[in-house]
Amino acid sequence: MQKILIVIGFLIVMIVIMIFFIQPRMFFFPNHDIEAYTKLSNDSRFEEIKINYGKNQYLYGWFKHNTNNTPAPLIIFFGGNAQSSAETLWYLKDDVARYYEGYNFLMMDYPGYGLSTGRPNDRRMFASALTIYDYIINREDVDENNIVVMGNSIGSGVAVHLAAKREINGLILIAPYDRGLSLYNSVLNIFHGPLTILARYKFDAATYAKEVDVAPLIIASYDDEIINYQLSKNLAEHFDNIYKLFMLNNFGHNHMLTSRIVLEEINKYLLMLREI
Repeated sequence: MQKILIVIGFLIVMIVIMIFFIQPRMFFFPNHDIEAYTKLSNDSRFEEIKINYGKNQYLYGWFKHNTNNTPAPLIIFFGGNAQSSAETLWYLKDDVARYYEGYNFLMMDYPGYGLSTGRPNDRRMFASALTIYDYIINREDVDENNIVVMGNSIGSGVAVHLAAKREINGLILIAPYDRGLSLYNSVLNIFHGPLTILARYKFDAATYAKEVDVAPLIIASYDDEIINYQLSKNLAEHFDNIYKLFMLNNFGHNHMLTSRIVLEEINKYLLMLREI
C-alpha cells in the first residue's frame, strides 16, 4: 500500500511539473514573417519602430502612415497569439486600411514575437504596452489626445490593461476574454479549485475593465472556436459602460479582423470618436 501511495504521489508531482512547463506552449505562438518584413521595409508608408523596454531588451514593430495630417489620431493595435506586426500590417495594408482612414496605425511585437527580444508572459506584455504608449505619444505626428487602443484575441487583455492605466480616447476589442483562467480551461478544463494555482498567466482583463473610463466597442462571435462568446459577454459586464456589444453569427475566430461587417462597425466607432 505504501509503495502504491508513493507511486501515485510521484505521478501527481510529475503531472504538476508537466502542466507548469507546457504552459508557454499552450499560450504563446510567436512567429516572424521575413517576407512581410522585407516588403514593409521597402514601402515608404511604413516606418519600423524600435523601443527599449529594459536592459538590453527591445520591442520592434511598425508604424503605418495612413494619413497626411500632423498630428493625427493613432490606433495602437495588440494582435492575436500567432500574429506578428509585419505579417499583420502587410495583410491589412490596402483595402482594409480605408476603414481606418484618418488614423495612423501602430503594431509592436510582444516580447519574443517578431524581432522583439525576451520571452512572452502576461506581466511583460502588460508592462511593454505601457512603454509603447509612453514612447509613441511623444512623437510630433501623433495626437496624444486621440489615441485609440485595439486588441484582438489574446491582445484584448493587453489592450484593456493599457486602457485602464493610460488616457485614451477609445477602445476596440475583438474576440476578447475575461480572464486567463478562462483561456486555460478552454484548452484543458482542469484549472478549478486548488488547481488554479498552477495557472502561470493571469491575463485578468475583467479586473482592469473596472478601471476603464471610455466606452468600448466589443466584437465577438457565437461561432468562435477559440474564445467562447460567453467569455466576451462576461468581460462586457465588467465595464461601467460599453458603446456596443456586437455579436456575429457564422464567424470563426480568425475571420473577424478582416470581415467587412466588422470593419464597418469599427469605422462607425472611429468616426463617432472623432466627432466628440
